[in-house]
Amino acid sequence: MPISHKIPQTMSYKDRVLASRKKTVQPRTTGSTTVHRIRNTGSTTPTVQGKGYIGTGKHKVQVAGKMTKVYRAWAHMLERCYSELFHERQPTYKGTTVCREWLNFQVFAEWFKNAPNSTATGFQLDKDLILPANREYSPAACSFVPAAINSLFNGRQNDTGLPTGVPSTGKSYRAILVQSGKAKHLGTYSTAAQAHSVYAAAKELQVQRMAEDYQHVLDSRVYQYLIEWTVPAL
Repeated sequence: MPISHKIPQTMSYKDRVLASRKKTVQPRTTGSTTVHRIRNTGSTTPTVQGKGYIGTGKHKVQVAGKMTKVYRAWAHMLERCYSELFHERQPTYKGTTVCREWLNFQVFAEWFKNAPNSTATGFQLDKDLILPANREYSPAACSFVPAAINSLFNGRQNDTGLPTGVPSTGKSYRAILVQSGKAKHLGTYSTAAQAHSVYAAAKELQVQRMAEDYQHVLDSRVYQYLIEWTVPAL
């Protein structure tokens, strides 16, 4: 049900006008994210994940009854950082934050408007390729990158105690590289270190080739990071 505000008739005309401008918020779920219908953009009260607010400005939450792409990007960013339900599914996002200025939707939307590839199909907001290991979404750290680039670093953590890319097969060890969602077998080796060395060489080449393929759409800092990226040593 919408949350509305009754305006006492005993209030002065000026106060009633001000009160009438307060927002009406109605939760609406789209996929995994709860978004909101906001009738007024002048609010500084957090309405998204208890952190984000719409602010005062020209950027809209809805157009013709549909959530705008910029609002969805902003809401999803806040969800990744502050939703406990999201953290249950993606625990690696625990402790990630949004910079203070981007808690204001209007400020984020202005950056979004000027960011290369922000409205391109298949691109995602990234926070840690310009500043490796970064944990805060901010103008200094973020850019839009192809989903294929982001997926390069989204592999599951190995919970067996073995190096990444090295599953055990009894007394031997395989080297496995994921390409386009499919596992590519790189050979079987007598030690985990040997298998990991083969995996590391293949992974670094994969990342470099992807960087070359997408260089024309990448922030130059992202491209440089990818070209120089190496698998962490054991």
